[in-house]
Amino acid sequence: MNRLPSRRVRLAVYLAALVVAGGCDTSRSLISGNQRLYAYSWTEEVALGQEADPEISEEMGIYDDPALTAYVARVGAIVLAESHVRRLDSPPEVRATPFTFRVLDSPDINAFALPGGYVYVTRGLLAHLGSEAELAVVLGHEVGHIAGRHASQRMLEAGLVMVGAAGAGLVAELIKEDAGQYVMAAGMLGGNLFLMGHSRGHESESDRLGVEYAAKAGYRAADGAGPFATFRRLRERDGGLPTFLSTHPDPGQREETIRQLAAEWAARGVRQDRDGAADFLAMIDGVVLGPDPRQGYVEDGVYVLPPAALRFEAPAGWTEVLAPRQVAFALEGGQAMLQFKRRAESTARAAVAQMLTDHGMTAEDHGAASVGGRVGYVATARLGETDDALRARIWAVERPDGVWAFLGAAAPSEFAQHDDVFDRAARTLTTASRAEVDVEPARLRVVRADRSGPFRTFLPATLPEGLTDSDLAILNGVDLDEVVVSGRALKLPRP
Repeated sequence: MNRLPSRRVRLAVYLAALVVAGGCDTSRSLISGNQRLYAYSWTEEVALGQEADPEISEEMGIYDDPALTAYVARVGAIVLAESHVRRLDSPPEVRATPFTFRVLDSPDINAFALPGGYVYVTRGLLAHLGSEAELAVVLGHEVGHIAGRHASQRMLEAGLVMVGAAGAGLVAELIKEDAGQYVMAAGMLGGNLFLMGHSRGHESESDRLGVEYAAKAGYRAADGAGPFATFRRLRERDGGLPTFLSTHPDPGQREETIRQLAAEWAARGVRQDRDGAADFLAMIDGVVLGPDPRQGYVEDGVYVLPPAALRFEAPAGWTEVLAPRQVAFALEGGQAMLQFKRRAESTARAAVAQMLTDHGMTAEDHGAASVGGRVGYVATARLGETDDALRARIWAVERPDGVWAFLGAAAPSEFAQHDDVFDRAARTLTTASRAEVDVEPARLRVVRADRSGPFRTFLPATLPEGLTDSDLAILNGVDLDEVVVSGRALKLPRP
């Protein structure tokens, strides 16, 4: 991530001030054994993770496959047992900390951890892995972030820099400069408080720890280079990095480093012969592949949310960011955004009032408004009092299943040309048809090649929407024209 959204900037600044004003925690590093400073004690880190986990689980969505989740947790527990967290010389409160491993219902290729024992992998990442050994290295990497207390180190560094460099003036400017990014994350994919991006040093340390933990658990740790080969190919194809590598060192370099680290452990006599490919592929057989339309989709200019049987006119040409129970549309360049989600309030007026409070906005005008014969409320507001303050339109509508709200926001110079887009989305909110609601996602199937031949010859004639031949080649770790030998396991979309 290049910049924290404004709400997280304000919270980070507040926490940084607490770090400096209230003191830091001095503890022995679980990794090096040396005394060092942290922003929080281990007990505080656990509490922070516990607080953020429900928000991440709610807004990003937990993948509904108990067997797959239990499998990931089992592999995680095996790796965790070899980590510094569980070693006898670690403090009792650290050794006793329970860890939680979750699979998120997202097609993104992503894995991350929260302080205090929370590790997340997406179904999109699982689909791109090829064995249990690869999964073990990924989970070991995230456990390494927690064992290294990297989030606490980063918060401490941020606090010392913010407070020591410029004081309140710089903080105010930071928040002001970030206002344009505020709407891009306001209420979206929350819980990312500590997902600020680790330093390259932290990433390198976690790579080293991930290989160590997986190798000591008996996994073929060199296989952990596989995901980085995938990430390298994605970068070469798309010109950028997947989420998992947004702040990480070069994947090509890490690919080679993983192999070297595994070889070093082998040279020390650590046996690494467990790959678990068959078990892993059996577990991901049937996993949802790509975006799940049941979470919401756009078709013919209309956004449909099947779980709520709702639809509305989507902004034409805007990029959608879909997540369970919410959606946002962003104009290229980040100058405008439209968000739609369900609210906890019981009335439309209360929802608008709470949204104004949540986002620190001041209403310029507001009042009742009917939406398709249903009770609604609308407000026009601004974030701040200056001429360059962000402008917003907020709509809330009372429906049988609760209150649903739109938040449309734009830079002041852009607001006038987009306010009709915000209004049109809200005024077209209505019930979706049965055909629009009854949709099914593409799913992965694992098959054995019944012959030898170029990979492209195994692809179905018609691919699910959003998937390309190149996507499937990368998913399988092959080139399109690479010869696949008979009997090789292939990951293909179900017909």
